[in-house]
Amino acid sequence: MAGRFRRMRFLTLPFANAGVLQAKLIPNAKLEVYKGAPHGLCTTMKDQVNEDLLAVIKA
Repeated sequence: MAGRFRRMRFLTLPFANAGVLQAKLIPNAKLEVYKGAPHGLCTTMKDQVNEDLLAVIKA
């Protein structure tokens, strides 16, 4: 394949098939949903995300 590029495709799954199902399958999992949050929520909603992460760590 010299000189040829393969097109990369990224698989995306609906939330119900990914996050919700995983939370049900993983013992003691807690799914935290941030309604209306953008893709980069760790930057745009950093205070809320950090607060929630610290609560998990301290538990």
